[in-house]
Amino acid sequence: MDSTVIDPFVPADQPDDIPTAGPDTDSQVSEDPFAIPVLTLPSGKQVEFRSLATVSQKNVKWLREALNTEGNGAFLNGVLGRGMQLLIIRWDLDMPIPRDDPRVIDRLSFPDANAIERHIQRRLVQMVNPAPRGE
Repeated sequence: MDSTVIDPFVPADQPDDIPTAGPDTDSQVSEDPFAIPVLTLPSGKQVEFRSLATVSQKNVKWLREALNTEGNGAFLNGVLGRGMQLLIIRWDLDMPIPRDDPRVIDRLSFPDANAIERHIQRRLVQMVNPAPRGE
């Protein structure tokens, strides 16, 4: 799967250590307990995700900054949008990945966006709100 970069836009507040692809981010390694499975979207396209094993604490802090927004809608949009930027490494949609241009998130169809959100939601909760000790 190849992502064509049309107009790269990386916000200044985004951590610069988010890998885009390569062996360190390959979600297909079966031995990786932190791998996120490939998702087939309702449109038939596929999305690949980085392993949570490659997420740094700096990335987690950047994701948690979205928690400081006002209102439930802004909170959800912030966390889910940053989550897509952080976790998606490849897709076969005809647009750049969110890491390269976060504005593409607004161009996704509702069924595809909803499928991605539901697929990464549990992983985002793990990063934003870690389980208490003993769990």
